[in-house]
Amino acid sequence: MTRTLTLMATALTLATAPLYASDFTYALGGQTLINADENAIKYMIVGSRGRIVISQEGTITGNGALVFNYMSPCQWQAPVPGDDYNCVTLSVDDGSFVVSGEVLEWVHRHDDENLLKDAIFAYADANASERPDYAPYRISLTLTPTGQTAENSVYWGLSGGNVEDHATGASALGLASSGLFDTSFELVALPMEFTFLSQAQPHMHDYSGTYQGGTPVGARGHVGLTVGVESTLPWQTDPEVYEQHWSLPAGSTEFSPNELEGMEITQEDSRDDAAGEILDTMKEMSETGMIPKDMWLNMGDMFGFTAGSGVDPDTDPMVLEALDLVGNSGDGS
Repeated sequence: MTRTLTLMATALTLATAPLYASDFTYALGGQTLINADENAIKYMIVGSRGRIVISQEGTITGNGALVFNYMSPCQWQAPVPGDDYNCVTLSVDDGSFVVSGEVLEWVHRHDDENLLKDAIFAYADANASERPDYAPYRISLTLTPTGQTAENSVYWGLSGGNVEDHATGASALGLASSGLFDTSFELVALPMEFTFLSQAQPHMHDYSGTYQGGTPVGARGHVGLTVGVESTLPWQTDPEVYEQHWSLPAGSTEFSPNELEGMEITQEDSRDDAAGEILDTMKEMSETGMIPKDMWLNMGDMFGFTAGSGVDPDTDPMVLEALDLVGNSGDGS
């Protein structure tokens, strides 16, 4: 009789928790480092933010967001004027995903043979609906994307003189090929902040991959549970991530008196009311070193034609000169 009861207790820890177990709500975190050398934005860090709920029956559900933690300045080698500071990122699209999975093994509060038991319950007690006798020990998770990330930028210095808006998806390609999504992985249910003294880190899932299409994109990262409360984690990109690059690069020179005089002379002959606004903008840039936000958000209207529509034959020559001056104002460093 004793042997039968022991076998039944063991089965509980390996399969389904008893009915008096609690529900658990854990925060999910991680980040993916993306390298895209041939893209205008060559380096990005995309953070994974989410929450999972583990039911008494061992079923795991959840959802999360993909937000940009860092982006390098948008740079590309334009035909005109010939440097590599000819674009800026206006905004980004955050991504999203859902989580599914199951508990592979439970552990009892008094199972002293499990060396991780105390750490497991220290984490579980803080995230349980009530004090549990059993807690998740090993879990299996699968992340499935439901929304893709994108980078929205504006480009100038084109040989035709026009300004173009582009939404690029280097981050989406990196994430899709990284191995993060649509693949089941196992974790020990401890937060990533927990320190294992061994090289193996069973509470974190590491992944990496490379997009093999026309433009190579490499990605690597990790994901796991975290001590952070999911409601306090950033669930959308902070605009400062890309707005920090709206300043002119360090070492930029002010417009010379001759350049400003030339723009004023052109202004006298202007066929476009936007020329006066451009002149004021350029003077402001030379004084403050900061590219005004509204300049980028209204680039097409400011320069007298719809962005991406091609060259307007009536575009004032000063418009193209202004674009050249913006492009030549920094070395991209």
